[in-house]
Amino acid sequence: MYTIYPPDVVLQVQAEEKRDYFNVEVGGRTLVLEFRDGQARVVRLISPDPMDYLKPQYQPGEAFHFPCLK
Repeated sequence: MYTIYPPDVVLQVQAEEKRDYFNVEVGGRTLVLEFRDGQARVVRLISPDPMDYLKPQYQPGEAFHFPCLK
């Protein structure tokens, strides 16, 4: 690999903060959510239905609200 940066900079492993992920089953689809700053956000959608991936409420980064907690 050729780069202008020294190898220790390129291969440096950055310390990542621990993230709190959990899976939630919603109507036959699985959402991977991240709980951070008092909110749950969508990280990933796992669904056999391709149309689910077009729904804005399941897009990564969207806030997820638990209906039972309102």
